[in-house]
Amino acid sequence: MAKQSINVGSAANDGTGDTERAAWIKANANFDELYDGAARLPKIEKTAAYTASSDDTGSSIRADASGGAFAITLPASAVREGDFLRVHKGDASANRVTVRNASASDLAWLSAQGDAVWFVWWKGAWEAFDWRIAPLRIVYASSGTSTKPPLATAIEVTAIGGGGGGGSGRCGASASIRTGGGGGGGGMVQQLRFAAAAHGATESVTVGAGGSGGPSPGTAAANGVAGGTGGASLLGALIRADGGNGGGAGQAANASGGAALPVGTFGTLGGGGTSASTVTAGGGGGGATGGGAGGASIDAGNVARGAAAGGAGSSHAAAPLSGGTAGTATIPAGGAGAAADPALHSGGAGGGGGFSGNLTGNGSAGGAGGTPGGGGGGGGACDTGFSPGAGGNGGRGEVRVTWTFS
Repeated sequence: MAKQSINVGSAANDGTGDTERAAWIKANANFDELYDGAARLPKIEKTAAYTASSDDTGSSIRADASGGAFAITLPASAVREGDFLRVHKGDASANRVTVRNASASDLAWLSAQGDAVWFVWWKGAWEAFDWRIAPLRIVYASSGTSTKPPLATAIEVTAIGGGGGGGSGRCGASASIRTGGGGGGGGMVQQLRFAAAAHGATESVTVGAGGSGGPSPGTAAANGVAGGTGGASLLGALIRADGGNGGGAGQAANASGGAALPVGTFGTLGGGGTSASTVTAGGGGGGATGGGAGGASIDAGNVARGAAAGGAGSSHAAAPLSGGTAGTATIPAGGAGAAADPALHSGGAGGGGGFSGNLTGNGSAGGAGGTPGGGGGGGGACDTGFSPGAGGNGGRGEVRVTWTFS
């Protein structure tokens, strides 16, 4: 509707203007259009890349990215200062709609259904003056690059180091002590929050590898091999989470578990279980990440000792993650620790310890640590002529980034 002007006459009280009733009818009609206009913006539907023109100003562009991510490019100029455009994402897919200017600079990322931004043309450029953008969460399971989204105001980062690998078991003569490998310790979990300005335009993301499980030393009498230390996970220089300690090698004495790291953001971290010739192996410690269990041993009296289960991960959760099962005569290999859901848990559980050769066979491997950050289980011991079990690998690390737009 065009603006309705009130005729005020040629002079005061000359009787040539609109009547009082007619004037207020026009005023109400103008107010109705002013207040209802935003709800009746001309709408433009787009399902693929689109470059808007100045004729589109004053409109609302609904972008449906269900068929794939694409970009909306704003006009190179508007008709006048104060012209505006609204862009919103209308579909529920995870595909991003990127809003750019004519110079291909990103002005907004719309990643969730209902994300919307208002732009106004001001002093020769488009400016975002109001927006509603849901928090954007990105989970890095491998190393890469973090790019700061436009309009972000804060960032929360959770870093989990890789879990330590479990040690392999000892191969030894009958009537000698031969212990299983020690379990690897869980990786560190750290969480910090920063203003978005603390993050550069880009930052390197390093995801720590899980520590390697100690390999089997072969069929001759020999100590096992210690598990490797997990790698540290980092976001630039903003945050660092160290990897878990590797489990000790099986030997003719007790094998040590990977020592627990200092307490992190989510509390205690699981240490690796030990392996002793006189008792059942030690279970992995529970915590924000779980430690791997010790592998099974055989004592000097040729008595086979049992393996143990891995430590629980995400022990702060209402339902902590289960550690890997202990190897048995029926199922000799240690079970893998449960993996974490990034939306619910801090870190993975520890792997179970491997069963021994029980005088007449190979030792069995320890279970892998759950991702991210679970420690690997220790391998089982055996007699000469057989191969002891390898240690389980530690779970890889992880970096989780959540951007907010307030």
